Amino acid sequence: MKRNPPNPHGKSPLPLRSEAPSLYAYAESNPSPILVTNTDGEIQYVNGAWQNLTGYSREEVVGKNPHFLNAGKTPPELYRQLWNALRKGESFESEGFIDKKKDGTEFSIRAVFFPVKINDAVAYFVQVLQDITERKKIEKRRETFIATASHEMRNPLSAIMFSLELLKHKLGTMPNEAKDTFKTLEDEAGRFRKLLNYLLDVNKIQTGILQIQKKENELRGLVENTITELQPAYPTHALFFEKGTPIKVMCDEARVTQVLTNLISNAVKYSPEANRVLLCAKEEDRMAVVSIQDFGLGIAEAEQKRVFDVLYRAKNKGNIEGTGLGLYISAQIIAAHGGHLWVTSELGKGSIFNFSLPLANF
Repeated sequence: MKRNPPNPHGKSPLPLRSEAPSLYAYAESNPSPILVTNTDGEIQYVNGAWQNLTGYSREEVVGKNPHFLNAGKTPPELYRQLWNALRKGESFESEGFIDKKKDGTEFSIRAVFFPVKINDAVAYFVQVLQDITERKKIEKRRETFIATASHEMRNPLSAIMFSLELLKHKLGTMPNEAKDTFKTLEDEAGRFRKLLNYLLDVNKIQTGILQIQKKENELRGLVENTITELQPAYPTHALFFEKGTPIKVMCDEARVTQVLTNLISNAVKYSPEANRVLLCAKEEDRMAVVSIQDFGLGIAEAEQKRVFDVLYRAKNKGNIEGTGLGLYISAQIIAAHGGHLWVTSELGKGSIFNFSLPLANF
């Protein structure tokens, strides 16, 4: 816990056991490593689990600032966020801390921090730890594998798609049966490419390297351009967009187009008996809000939040194909812009997916 400078007045540690007996009893009996400081950032107490984890004894650390545990790899911004929360009397939680043990071994931790009051004034800050080093190593190996495998599969996939185009050109006029076969191959190759792109995006999101290049854009024009590109692919559904005054937003045009494409595609896919999709954009509470409405299957109320979870698909999807990744990625892209993606829906009547983006003038 960083981690204020040492107390210049040289106050000796507060007697935790007598001042906060319930906190002391909680920490002593807890199997999780626990560290307690006073408001000057001086360690007042560590329990047995913390000593076992770090290799330091209680006598070695009481009175010190926990900064000596810092391995130098935790982002400084994380410490600023931590102390901003604690000074407001709020708790703070993160998996981004990397500390070091007495023998110099680095370890990753999930840490929960919270203030403790005595006589209505904050007297202690408590840190409850969980060693997640092995889990982080496994996640890193998984992320590396996904990134490597996805990139490695792009080359043969590109070769397959190029060969299909070349073969079609060489064959010239083909019987309908051959045309159907080629279309199936092209569709499946396209689905495979889409899945690879999804996997790469999920990997970027979960490793924190998804790049958002925001600049000022006119939202209505962006929506209209997307509709123009997509409409030929959806002859069964008319894409209607409500006209209005220009709306300037700060966004990554390519990424917002990706979100629009996914939401429009879903609106068509999950309304097989309908013939239209309605879109509108408006300003609301200093944000721009885009809505995409379909008249299809709808989503049960209990599932409306879960559809944004990775790999989750609504139970009434039937035989409609999907990966359960598109909405998760879209929600993360919009969140990275400082916006929000949500849905209102009624079973059997359709859904309205909405997302917000910051206006350019705020």
